[in-house]
Amino acid sequence: MMDLIRFNLSFLPVEVYVCFNEKGYKRFCKDKKYKDDGTYLDKHAMTKVYTEEGKDPVIAMCFDIKQLKKMDKCVAAGLVAHEAMHTIAFICEFIGQDNRKDNEWEAYLLQRMVVDTIQFVYGEEK
Repeated sequence: MMDLIRFNLSFLPVEVYVCFNEKGYKRFCKDKKYKDDGTYLDKHAMTKVYTEEGKDPVIAMCFDIKQLKKMDKCVAAGLVAHEAMHTIAFICEFIGQDNRKDNEWEAYLLQRMVVDTIQFVYGEEK
């Protein structure tokens, strides 16, 4: 089972990953050379942000895939959307977009993140 995916957001100066279990998170930390602080999850999901001087920020949305699969799909989609919205807020902060009146790109990004993650969790084809 795959435990880590990276979203293709080459149009933004930020990297976004999704970790689906502790093993995936540990691999993410090792690959990115981040210290694993031993706090993979708080309940079933969380979003972590990593910034280093002179480097693009990195965001990791972390989930417990076993718990997601036990949830009703609508509840799981809501949880993914919740973490994706935190991710989008961090991205807006990083790119200096304070005035978010024209946020159509945010809506499309949120939609894509939720769809891709839920499809991955439930093994559904795109």
